[in-house]
Amino acid sequence: MEDAPADEPIAVKIMNEYSVDMPLWYVDAQDDGDDLPISDGLRRDLRAFARRWDDTVDDDVFDDRFDRMPPVRFVVDSWRSLTWRLSPGKQQHAASEDAALRQTGERLRVRLQDELGDGYRVTYHH
Repeated sequence: MEDAPADEPIAVKIMNEYSVDMPLWYVDAQDDGDDLPISDGLRRDLRAFARRWDDTVDDDVFDDRFDRMPPVRFVVDSWRSLTWRLSPGKQQHAASEDAALRQTGERLRVRLQDELGDGYRVTYHH
């Protein structure tokens, strides 16, 4: 990790990304955070947060079979959009999970900031 000037805190982001084990980023790159002075409990909770986020991502997000066929992609995306709109229970569950993830991410941001101290500036990006 690159050191910041002595008068500037090191910027650390909590931000999930598909298939990332540890949702920590600094110097604009994903990092496992092994060199950060944080507790094992916080490390476990950050990894659990990343797994929960990854589990909520619909499998359709990863479906790139039709990316090179724009007309087919349009039809597939339209079908997915229609089935989504016709599934209010799925929408409510997704909204509830999104709110829960936001709250969890913010709590983890506060914990990480507390453990790292003033030499770091921790932000959460949902």
